[in-house]
Amino acid sequence: MRDALTSTQRKQVFSTTSSCFRLRFVCYTRLFQVNSAILVLVMDDSVWGIDIGGANIKLCHCDERSVAIPFPMWTDYQQLGSAVLDLIRRVSLDGNEVAAGRSWTPRSIMAVTMTGELADCFFSRREGVSLILDGLASAIPASQCRVYAVGGEWLTTQQAKDAAWDVAASNWHALASWLLSRKQLAHNQYKAIVDIGSTTVDIIPVHDHCIATTARTDRQRMQLGQLVYTGMERTPIHAIVKELVVEGQNCPVMAERFSTIVDAHLILGTACEELDNCDTADGRPRSRVTALARLARMVGEDSETMGEPEIEQLAEQVLEAQCGQVAESLLRNLPASSTINSGQSRCVLVSGHGRPLIDRLRKRSEFSDVQFTMLDEVVGWEASRCAPALAVAQLWQEQNQFAHPKATV
Repeated sequence: MRDALTSTQRKQVFSTTSSCFRLRFVCYTRLFQVNSAILVLVMDDSVWGIDIGGANIKLCHCDERSVAIPFPMWTDYQQLGSAVLDLIRRVSLDGNEVAAGRSWTPRSIMAVTMTGELADCFFSRREGVSLILDGLASAIPASQCRVYAVGGEWLTTQQAKDAAWDVAASNWHALASWLLSRKQLAHNQYKAIVDIGSTTVDIIPVHDHCIATTARTDRQRMQLGQLVYTGMERTPIHAIVKELVVEGQNCPVMAERFSTIVDAHLILGTACEELDNCDTADGRPRSRVTALARLARMVGEDSETMGEPEIEQLAEQVLEAQCGQVAESLLRNLPASSTINSGQSRCVLVSGHGRPLIDRLRKRSEFSDVQFTMLDEVVGWEASRCAPALAVAQLWQEQNQFAHPKATV
């Protein structure tokens, strides 16, 4: 065995990613002679980001390759480690081969943000943070994880457990901090950032390219209209409307989880069918046919007693009601039109996967002077949907370029 390499065996490799140009040192750290074979261990310094939610997990490599999967934390939290390993494998692959510079190594870093600690399988948010980090540590050494705290600090896993309320529901702050630091987005004076997910809408006020809110917790943000508990997929219909117009008369909706907002989108064609996805109110596939039956059930009917045009009208009413909820909160957190210089727009940057909702907002007269910029036009649809995970990956990469933990060989 030899511990040193000759100068010709040491290499500096220049590499680029889609997000930045940088010098990456690939260090050949040990050279072993094993049965006349040479084994070289290569250390890479790739940075990954993960957003661990209550219903989904989103993973990004710092080069913007990303993947999101449904993950019901309330039932599957003990499987978190295996889910993370599967996500890393999926992001690492380019076809059937591991993509260059995109494998997990002893020098890789996982930048972490989360909202899943709110899941009711945990007795408290403190317990949720602790058990989520334990689950992550079953897949990735704790020494290779750094957790984002509201306020922009990076914590070790133990520090995060000790300061659970600082890391709980921190992804909105990471997202806004990252977006406001992007040079390609700096040409607009954004007044708000809106992130639309499957369950919630985050509305983050902005002033002079800085986050402009004193709120830190979910409760504080909900009170200010900066966290709206409505989304693109999981929101129950009865959380959006209390009654619907049927045959010209108001009809109360049933206070049952018979249908969710994704059904209205399936019915009106603003969401794609996923026949292998049974994450629906009744466990049947995400298809237009089953969505029609689910939504009709909210007013005591079904797809045999109510025709498609009538159910489509119900879907339209639901989506307009949801749009009204988001519009009210967004207007509350935007500066009034009268405070903007003549000829200027109130600019809003939008991430997530809520384009159908934004299309409805654009049609409202109160937003006639609002310019909505879609992040998916800058980084692509999948990266936009996984934006908080991409945010922590690139924030760590930029702020801690050479602060990787020592690899153990």
